[in-house]
Amino acid sequence: FASFCIHTGYPAGNQSRCITRMNADLCNLGEAMAILLASGDGLRALRLFVGLEAYIGARLFADEARQWTENALTLAPDAPVALRISTLYGLVNRAGVLGDAAASVAAAEAALVLAETTDDALLRGLAHFGLGIACAYAAQTEPQNLAFARAVSYCRLTDRIDFLASALANLGHARSLEGDLRGAREALDEGLTYQRQIDDPTWSTGTLLWRGRVARAEGNQQMAVQVLTEGLMAAQAVHFE
Repeated sequence: FASFCIHTGYPAGNQSRCITRMNADLCNLGEAMAILLASGDGLRALRLFVGLEAYIGARLFADEARQWTENALTLAPDAPVALRISTLYGLVNRAGVLGDAAASVAAAEAALVLAETTDDALLRGLAHFGLGIACAYAAQTEPQNLAFARAVSYCRLTDRIDFLASALANLGHARSLEGDLRGAREALDEGLTYQRQIDDPTWSTGTLLWRGRVARAEGNQQMAVQVLTEGLMAAQAVHFE
């Protein structure tokens, strides 16, 4: 389950139902984490955290989640490389959301060092994707563009089109920040194609937002209205505030 959940974390077509179910169990999630950490079981805490990464990333409790992650990593220094990389990816997001760009970059760099010890294309793609996100939090435009491009290249070698879709979306956004509207449009449109194919309303919301901004920048107001309306509907469907 944790392997499947590295990115989306939800079965295709069932995201709204899964999120509603998880919302009802949010208190249980906190209690489970507290029990595992108090007992020193960092390994199982990491597995639980990675398995629920997509849900945690779509909810507004980054401070608590960051503490869980850091404590679990400390308790499980010998955890498998894949698990540590996936956990560090989550830490990149938690620290970045909290405004700690330095910690976000540090987590991304640590994940990349680990990824370079493996031949796993997905883990390498995940690490480069995390670095791109960290660079985005640090407002480093050129490095994030390069990191996302590398993430896309690695993801094309896997069967994880969910992760490829998000890597493409972030690459498109990074290109738009550099003024490359054509390149941004191409990457965003390809990412959206995959997200619609697997019915991924949670993470398509960001892609649609960025695609709408590119459409506005290109003077295509009709397209902007269309994709931003689709984004609002997707966000409402999965309660993504």
